[in-house]
Amino acid sequence: MVLRFSALTAAIAALPLAAADAAITFFNTPAANYLLVQDFEKSGALLPPGIPTLAWPGPATASNIITSSFCQTTPFPVCYAGQAGALHGNPQPNIAISEPGFMNYHASVNPTTSSILTANGDEDILVTFGQQVRGFQIDLYLNARGPATLTVFGPGSAVLGSQSFSASAGGLILFRAESDVQNITGFRFVSTEGGIINTGIDNLAVLVPEPASLAVLGFGLVGLGLAARRRSS
Repeated sequence: MVLRFSALTAAIAALPLAAADAAITFFNTPAANYLLVQDFEKSGALLPPGIPTLAWPGPATASNIITSSFCQTTPFPVCYAGQAGALHGNPQPNIAISEPGFMNYHASVNPTTSSILTANGDEDILVTFGQQVRGFQIDLYLNARGPATLTVFGPGSAVLGSQSFSASAGGLILFRAESDVQNITGFRFVSTEGGIINTGIDNLAVLVPEPASLAVLGFGLVGLGLAARRRSS
């Protein structure tokens, strides 16, 4: 009886809390214990093969649209999707990857030195994790054309928190979000007039579960299995 109670308690304690019980904090400094899961580099090992990129110069036309979404499975499952940003005033759910040397970002970062997830039109990008995480960090490119917002989601698309960036903010900043439990399912980045001056994200990294947390959860599940076998015998 003690074993059953202890195992159940351990398993419950290791599971994420509901979104309403979680606190999320935003930072503008990097953390070392994060796993880089996507740098969007065409020549790198993280970008799925066969995804074309945008070079500069290049006309902002429908022929430049890469896709409405794409996903990766390694080293961590993530999907990226456009959410109908505007292209010359028309809704265009698209995302694109600009190559190094692109010249249509804020003047402080032109020409760019890395590949960046952006859009062919106003940026409205949804990033969804295949597993819940405690935190993520990205390089964020802003254009000083108007306000931008990054919204963090939890289970059931619950909003865990939202960070606004002023209309005058431009250039490259680091953004990090952390929850006190492992319950972040993704985020959405929306900017202003990205179809005129690009905005975007780069170098996505996630805070993977700590080995101690996994061990506690594993112990709890093993204990529950033993308890079930005892009841059935």
